[in-house]
Amino acid sequence: MGWRGTLRTIAAASRRIERESIRRQRELLKAQASRVKIEAANMAAYEVQLYENHIELLISVHKESTKPINWGEIAQGAAPEKPQLKNAEEGSAQKQLAMYKPNILDQLFRLETKKRQKLLLAVEAAKQRDQSQYQEENKNHENAFNEWTRQKDLATRVLRGDPHAYVEVIEELNPFEEISSLGSSVVFQTTNATYVEATVKVNGDQVIPGEVKTLLKSGKVSTKKMPPTQFFGLYEEHVCSCLFRVARELFALLSVEHVFAHAEADLLNQATGHKENSTLVSVMFTRDTMTSLDLDKIDCSAALKNFVHNIQFAKTKGFAAVTRILPTQFSGRQDPLA
Repeated sequence: MGWRGTLRTIAAASRRIERESIRRQRELLKAQASRVKIEAANMAAYEVQLYENHIELLISVHKESTKPINWGEIAQGAAPEKPQLKNAEEGSAQKQLAMYKPNILDQLFRLETKKRQKLLLAVEAAKQRDQSQYQEENKNHENAFNEWTRQKDLATRVLRGDPHAYVEVIEELNPFEEISSLGSSVVFQTTNATYVEATVKVNGDQVIPGEVKTLLKSGKVSTKKMPPTQFFGLYEEHVCSCLFRVARELFALLSVEHVFAHAEADLLNQATGHKENSTLVSVMFTRDTMTSLDLDKIDCSAALKNFVHNIQFAKTKGFAAVTRILPTQFSGRQDPLA
């Protein structure tokens, strides 16, 4: 082959390599586009899942609560046992000392006295370790005893219906943390052994999403403005779910028979044109009725009919202000508070 043929062969090989590189580039770009498409679809699905989870959280607040506290069991609980000095380390060291028998080398090199002294020192060190452990156990027992005394006193006062004890329990255990994380706040008061009154300040305009997100067959997210009826329906369920959760927590923590729970928010006063703090829902929950409900399956707004309550709600307009149901309305009557 002449030099021209050699050049043509080299050029052809070069073009084949170039074409292979271009083909590989196209494959890589196609794979990248496919991967980006898959990642976008995954992100879209994740976005919709987050949205749906948020909706579920809003209307299922009532489905969890603190485990009921058995104050009677706490009040009757035995005091923690006082620790005893065990001398386990010293006993082991004494055993080693008693078992020591000098061997021929010990006698030959006169090591018996030195080794016995070392074992005696080990006994003394072991005794000190036993004492240190005993002192530590005593310290732990003192802390445990003080906590037992505090809990026993608190339990006794709760069972006696001491309103101050009720406040201590609620403030210490903070059972309304989840409600607070959703933008609402809870305040409570009690001056009576049989009931607690709680107010939930809800923040519906911020916590209820203004859009509806769905996943299309194409893998993209569809975002549309939430219809007013859907928005107000979610708002109603969220408010009622929060009230049920508040009542459920208070029944679990305290020995009360009734919880007066109110939801309030800023509503437009059409007479003044200004927003005013207003009561949206007011309920008198009773322990026996609450216990009889399957709280995992109820529709909270529908379940209000099981209790004395005030609510004015329209699907197209939402809440209207109502008057509160107060404990004073029942004083002096033959009613559940008597």
